[in-house]
Amino acid sequence: MEVVQLNGLIRSEIKKTGTKAIRKEGRVPAVIYHHGEENIHFSVMENELIPLIYTTESHLVELKLSNGETKQGLVKELQFDPVTDRCIHFDLQAVAGDEKITVEVPVTTTGTSVGVAKNGGLLQINLHHLRVRCDQKHLPDHITVDITNLDLGDSIHVSDIVIDGIQILEDAIAPVVSITRKRGEDYDAATATAGVAEPEVVAKGKKETKA
Repeated sequence: MEVVQLNGLIRSEIKKTGTKAIRKEGRVPAVIYHHGEENIHFSVMENELIPLIYTTESHLVELKLSNGETKQGLVKELQFDPVTDRCIHFDLQAVAGDEKITVEVPVTTTGTSVGVAKNGGLLQINLHHLRVRCDQKHLPDHITVDITNLDLGDSIHVSDIVIDGIQILEDAIAPVVSITRKRGEDYDAATATAGVAEPEVVAKGKKETKA
């Protein structure tokens, strides 16, 4: 997993007035927490967060604090201003040693599906992220699934993905990716097989009787 380094300036003022002053300086307030330890409030320069914001990958953060401590953690939440879309706060969850953590990892695909290339199907990604549990050394940037052999109607389920050192916490039978027909093709196929019934013509009036 790629490591992003941040330089954190520890802050003692965590009230609203203090955070406003920090943002005016071009810094973003943040907190790092770990069970059994006291939360540490700090701030970083806004431009340092670019590798964490404009990406779909998971990253490990190496946080160098102004008191000389170094912490490692994962981004758990990024908050953005609804008007400017700038990051205004973020949370880090500290990780240490072989401790197992739960995190969401993005799903990517590789290959070109047979069902898409030859049969006009559509690739449907049902789960864009997977919740996994593992230790720091096994934590992946993303989980890649090979769709090359998938034809129309085929899927890759959670149970089909096996990675050493990683426990996937999603429902085992949930489809991760699927190859589906285009909606118009489904309708045309159903119409063709069902056919259109000819309406029965009923003549009005009395039937003619022979003498």
